[in-house]
Amino acid sequence: MATCEVQAYIYAAKQQMAYAMMLTGHQIEGWRLLQEANALRRRFNDRFWMPDERYIALALDGNKRQVKSIASNAGHCLASGVVAAQHAGDVAAGRYPARAPAV
Repeated sequence: MATCEVQAYIYAAKQQMAYAMMLTGHQIEGWRLLQEANALRRRFNDRFWMPDERYIALALDGNKRQVKSIASNAGHCLASGVVAAQHAGDVAAGRYPARAPAV
């Protein structure tokens, strides 16, 4: 299982390490990590975004299917910057559609 916030932490770590590498004279390694971070961000938004719910899926299961659960874990994704700009407002506002209570 791949939880959304762990993906966000990996994204942030790759991005920050990339900048540290570049600042210490390791441009090639830094650019490689930055490209990896950007690729992860694209995959994250493709795989974790739930358009009907207008929110981030809690996780992907072992078959890479979304675990369609609304949880505060998405806040970590916002803080890391991994959420696409066009989705960030919905996630921050909690604009997922209201659902009828389960009977």
